[in-house]
Amino acid sequence: VYCCRAARPRNAGARTPAVFSKPIISNIAASAEKSDAPFLIVNAHGKGKCYYFPAMFHEFYQENHPSMYPLILRNIIAGEVDLPIGISGAFNTLDARLRIQKDKKRLMIHLINFVIPDGEHVLPACNLAIELKLAEKAQQVRALRAEKDLAFTKTPTGIAFTLPVLEEFEVVVVDWQ
Repeated sequence: VYCCRAARPRNAGARTPAVFSKPIISNIAASAEKSDAPFLIVNAHGKGKCYYFPAMFHEFYQENHPSMYPLILRNIIAGEVDLPIGISGAFNTLDARLRIQKDKKRLMIHLINFVIPDGEHVLPACNLAIELKLAEKAQQVRALRAEKDLAFTKTPTGIAFTLPVLEEFEVVVVDWQ
């Protein structure tokens, strides 16, 4: 996949930031050549924006699991949305959901680990670095399933902490003042 500005979509509000490479005939190639086949088309209209993969993106991911695909999606989302949470050290199949309980002055982070390599047991994720945007002053961070208080540090936009182990799921509660 190449990032380029050469390909021209038909719609004036659309652009093609990436195209496929031409097929590589030999396993000894200096570099792949750009093709005219778009890998990603971005169409903007008014305040809306649509990202279109004119190929079988999902099917190819399900069959081959290329590590770049979740990174591509993550970068697209991060470029468009101000995410309230950042997690590093995690596998690509981690789900994080935030729940705010203003009346109880707390935020709950529901984490689910979907990495099941043998179909029975979850592969634990260790030492997840979590950054949370939080306007309120954090008082305590606690992992409920692990039954542990977690040390946290203040950042310019909120707090940062490390979750030592995530097996199947965890709920992290952030209490504020």
